[in-house]
Amino acid sequence: MDSFNTRTTLEVSDKRYQIHSLQHLNDDSSARRLPYCFKVLLENLLRNENGIDVTAEQISALINWVPGN
Repeated sequence: MDSFNTRTTLEVSDKRYQIHSLQHLNDDSSARRLPYCFKVLLENLLRNENGIDVTAEQISALINWVPGN
């Protein structure tokens, strides 16, 4: 699944890799202000989204996380 359209291809030395890039999230996304450790977690959730173990709602919750709440 790729609910947030972040999947892209990275080419390195004639090899292609499928990655999920946070740069492909909308410009108005709150993800840009997340601490680095949460960005790592977010990339992992995007990569493992399957609608059962990791859902779009869970990913949205992390993207919209507000410190102190």
